[in-house]
Amino acid sequence: MIRPYIPSDISRMSSIWLEASFLAHDFIPRSFWEGKESDMQHVYLPSCLNYVYIEEVTGEVAGFISVNDGFIPALFVAPSMQKRGIGKQLLDYVKRTHAHLVLHVYAKNHQAISFYEKQGFRITEERTESQSGEQEYVMEYP
Repeated sequence: MIRPYIPSDISRMSSIWLEASFLAHDFIPRSFWEGKESDMQHVYLPSCLNYVYIEEVTGEVAGFISVNDGFIPALFVAPSMQKRGIGKQLLDYVKRTHAHLVLHVYAKNHQAISFYEKQGFRITEERTESQSGEQEYVMEYP
């Protein structure tokens, strides 16, 4: 089930973000992500429209998507719940209310790039992400 987040979800969302970031972005030091966790909880997530996927058996947040004026700053699924279609469901949920979507993805995150391309996104720009110094792609839908 997908629903709008409630403030009590933020701790779990932040935990998913951190765990999934370590896994998906192993080319960036863990300390980089750890240093951003407080901002994620107190600045980034509260400033976005957030939707959470609730796992049916446990009732826990298993993934989330954040949207800010058509920009998707976050789409993360708990590593133990990946490869079950949760990310696609979250993305499809947001596509229903947004005609145009934009996101950024690290060029080294091949799995995410492939996922987004399968969902109809295309790379429109390549640039250097200022905080990490890593190359990233801007991807747009449709």
